This record gives sequence, structure tokens and C-alpha cells, in this order.
Amino acid sequence: METKRIEFTKGDSTWSLQLSEATALIGMKRSVARASNRLSQSGELASSVLRGITYPDLTSCVVEASGFDEWPISYDDFAQLPEQLVMLWETAAYDLNPHWLPEIEGEEAETDLKKTAIGVTSE
Repeated sequence: METKRIEFTKGDSTWSLQLSEATALIGMKRSVARASNRLSQSGELASSVLRGITYPDLTSCVVEASGFDEWPISYDDFAQLPEQLVMLWETAAYDLNPHWLPEIEGEEAETDLKKTAIGVTSE
């Protein structure tokens, strides 16, 4: 399986993650996490997407982590991570597992979806 290592430092904190291409077990962990997080979503759209999609997708493909107070990281702690770290993590996770992104017809729609998935928006 292909893997990627990312590292991010902000101030006195450094986080390091080893991510893996999905195996059957990683894929199932992601599916279970997505389903269980959908049941506990708040009414706010941003929080619902972060809890129901981003958090399970990113945490399920981690095979090694350091710099976190605990692992696996709780959703509440994940939501407080620096956005730059999460964007770096998200890019690596979807590079390894592009099949996790929903398919939309048309190249422009796919590009827009990928930008949205990694937090890039155009105003």
C-alpha cells in the first residue's frame, strides 16, 4: 500500500502523520465512523460536514500519529486543529484515496468538488 508522511509545525507544536492508501479494513473503519457521526450531527452545516465527512475520512487512513495529546483524536479536539494542518492532511488523504471523493459529472464539477474537499473556495 502506498503511504504518505506529513508534518506540520505551528509555534511550539509539531504534528506528524503517516497516512495509508485504504485497505478493506481502513475503508470499513471510515464507513462505520461516517455512519456513527451522522447520527450525532448538530444542525450547523459546517460542523455536520466536518464531523460526518472530513473527520472520519482523515482519521481512518492514519497508520501512525505523533504530536497529539491522544490518538485517536476526538472530534472536538480535531475541530480545534489549525486549518493549515487539516488542509495538508486532507490533501494527502484524498491523494492516496481519490475514490473517497464523490463523483460528479464533468471536469469542472470534479475540480470544484476537490477544491471544496480541501477547503479552497472562490468568492
